[in-house]
Amino acid sequence: MQERREQLHNAIRCGNTEGMKSILTPEAGKGNLLAVAKNGYGRCCLHIAVLCEDEEMTEFIATNFRETLRVGDNVSEKLLYQYRPKDKTCQKCTKKDW
Repeated sequence: MQERREQLHNAIRCGNTEGMKSILTPEAGKGNLLAVAKNGYGRCCLHIAVLCEDEEMTEFIATNFRETLRVGDNVSEKLLYQYRPKDKTCQKCTKKDW
């Protein structure tokens, strides 16, 4: 499960929409579990998509996995709407930032 979550989060960070969708599909039995699975910083896939400012991925996740809208992170207990990306380009972020 952790390996699959990391694959999902990396696909989002890299802007690989098709890869994200192939891992996280509503039809896949474990799609809901992967959608809300948190990394070490307490962020689920929707947090990462928002931080990367990827509208297509954000809309896909929020539409198909609505439970992600209520997931706070473990670090500061922020809900999704409280995130304000400091840098517009996710490529400048390092893996340790996630």
